[in-house]
Amino acid sequence: MGDCNTLHLFDSKKFHNIIVPDLMGEGRILQHYFNSCLGKSILWDNVTNRGHRIENILKLCRDFDAGFKIHSIYKHATNQDTFVNIHIQAIEDLSRIIQLIVFSECALFTPHFRLGKRLLSYFVDFDKMDYKSVALKYLEALRFPESGSLHAYLGNGMVNWLTDNEVKLLLANYGDIIPQETEEYAASYISELRIFLEIAAKNDLGVVTMVNLSEIVLDLITASPIKLAIPWEEYNLDNLTYHK
Repeated sequence: MGDCNTLHLFDSKKFHNIIVPDLMGEGRILQHYFNSCLGKSILWDNVTNRGHRIENILKLCRDFDAGFKIHSIYKHATNQDTFVNIHIQAIEDLSRIIQLIVFSECALFTPHFRLGKRLLSYFVDFDKMDYKSVALKYLEALRFPESGSLHAYLGNGMVNWLTDNEVKLLLANYGDIIPQETEEYAASYISELRIFLEIAAKNDLGVVTMVNLSEIVLDLITASPIKLAIPWEEYNLDNLTYHK
């Protein structure tokens, strides 16, 4: 089985204005979700060394850059493997608990747009795109974490994201995207992705790529933080996936 990458509507403003300062500060939101019933499920065990583990997550988060994408110490570490080995518990805890935080506070879990293992690579001819293209830059951000990122390091959780403004810039340059000529469904897939991004832009939302989510736990979130009456059925998107 390959990785399951998914693209979700994402309130990037709330994430950067409320969630990130909490993770880089006192961690009250982090503590709330870490200590919750769903936190117990997504972390497997949120009781053992609870206080120590929360503090280690906060210490790890405080060394991310202002955009919360690049970990400054890990990026410049002489031996990155040694850094990871030392902080492996905090890296794993963050990759799991951030799923619960994000989908409880600032992202739409369902429905999401299907990225699969490498559907963008199948349907977009990245080699033929201008390497200076804004569209290329932001499509790559939907596929890969930033260099120096610890997000999804262990193969699950947040991969990368676009802010609401970045989504609009991608759409403004969408004509630069070149479909794979050999793939029958390339044009259709790229068109559906555009519709999904247009829905995000229309509602001043960003998008976030996730991988190998803890779906059984996230399905139990009772209230979506994004309360929009989007008529998804009217768009008839084959690559839109629902849970529950």
